[in-house]
Amino acid sequence: MKYIIIIFLLFTLVAYKNAQSQAVDSVAIILTEQSEDSIYWTYYIQNIDSFSQGMLKATLTREWMNNNWVNKWLVENIHSPVVDSVTSQQWNGHWDNFFRYIYFHNVQGLDSLIYWKQWNGSWINQTRLECTFNTDSSLATRINSSWNNTISQWENYTYEYWSKDSSGRDTSLTTDRYTNGMWTSWKRDNFTYDSLDNRIYSVGNFWDNTDSMYWLTYFSNSWVFDSLNRVVGSFYGYIPGLHGHDYYYYYLDNSLSDDWSYYETNGGDEIWTHTHYYNYLSNNVYAFLPTDYFICDNDSFPIGGFAFGGQQPLQFSWSPSAGLTSDTIENPYIIADTSTTYYFTVSDANNISSTDSIQITVHPSTAIDSIVAVPASCVGCYDGSFTIYNGGAFNHYSITPDSGVTVTGNVISGLSSQAYIICVEDQNNCMTCISDSIEISTGINEMQSIRIFPSTNPFSSFTDIYCNLGNGHLILDIYDAMGKKVREMKFVSPITRFYRDNLNDGIYYGVLRIAGESVGKIKFILVRE
Repeated sequence: MKYIIIIFLLFTLVAYKNAQSQAVDSVAIILTEQSEDSIYWTYYIQNIDSFSQGMLKATLTREWMNNNWVNKWLVENIHSPVVDSVTSQQWNGHWDNFFRYIYFHNVQGLDSLIYWKQWNGSWINQTRLECTFNTDSSLATRINSSWNNTISQWENYTYEYWSKDSSGRDTSLTTDRYTNGMWTSWKRDNFTYDSLDNRIYSVGNFWDNTDSMYWLTYFSNSWVFDSLNRVVGSFYGYIPGLHGHDYYYYYLDNSLSDDWSYYETNGGDEIWTHTHYYNYLSNNVYAFLPTDYFICDNDSFPIGGFAFGGQQPLQFSWSPSAGLTSDTIENPYIIADTSTTYYFTVSDANNISSTDSIQITVHPSTAIDSIVAVPASCVGCYDGSFTIYNGGAFNHYSITPDSGVTVTGNVISGLSSQAYIICVEDQNNCMTCISDSIEISTGINEMQSIRIFPSTNPFSSFTDIYCNLGNGHLILDIYDAMGKKVREMKFVSPITRFYRDNLNDGIYYGVLRIAGESVGKIKFILVRE
């Protein structure tokens, strides 16, 4: 399951200095993506150079992945009265150049020529914009050119020019395209305003060479403002293609929420998000949670809590605590079997607190009710089978190992005498995996006299596994939730310690065997501390 969450940036001043670094003047934290494995946050730090009239010097972007900050982008800015440059570098264990913009200023201090260069061991020309301006510094024309490496020269691409009314407002944007050595009409955007000079509507049309007119609409946008001249709603659409809506809600503390959706005609995909914007992070403390989402019962992954601002140290509290690995840390793991609304409260040293909430909906897996095994007739015979009984619709089965088995309805046949991991995915994309064995009809009956269990479950670093037949001849095969064998351990005594080592968080299954025959099974869950 995956939800893509798109939110906008809000920067807040946080001023501090130390001897090793420049002042960090602006920070922002946003939730960019949520999956069943991780919560992805993006952390922006901006550095403003007060000696260059408040111009931006650098922006550092980090992403929160699997409970660690990972460097992503470093954008460095150089300012001068004649030319500015912006260089973007991506993190590949070190900072590598990626692309660069170079801005040349005219006598008005406006960007009259803009180059975009791509890094490929050296800076290579990509595109450039040539701009002219009106006396009021508004944009008048713009020529977009691309670099032709074959002939090493610029080639014209589009020419844009704006028409204005008596108030200086843009009434249309006309775009010509360069073809066959000349400029030809291509498309036009028209704009409409309300009495307060707010742009409330725009529409774009393509040019028809046959009838010499603009005729085919390719997009339309509209905006709604409240009595305080703030945007409270917008609509955009591309024809054909996707369209969307934005609704904005403002609060007394200058924060706002945004409900956003879009619909793609071709794919039929619709996504709703709820976004929180925050101001004055340096003076207040804020609790961040992602949008509501669903999990499968007994899933284990971070719930997505994050806090910022306030006076350190921060204290965290979750309510209720059921299903969480901890109710006093920032981002606990959740292992739940009941749908719950969780409340995340953050308090700072000045007793300023903030609370956010999230609804976690648990989809109980209906994939497997029970499995009935039919033994193989002999060692090396492939005539054993499993019959799977489930409590609802399912998507598909998988079995490990899979050596040419046959699946007919709910029966998996063609199995030999060994241990298997059977995984079934239900209609909610929730997967249930259990271990079972095909025995020989005269062999040892599974679980007949063997008792095996962990001392703690879930556990973070190790657990003691108890087995009443720990005589040195027992082997425990460890499988992950997808049926891949990841570990093998030998029992030398009734109590054997199992260390997680490099195993990821999640659900695991153990199959206990003697001389190749399954005699017991165990399930356990690994979580972080």
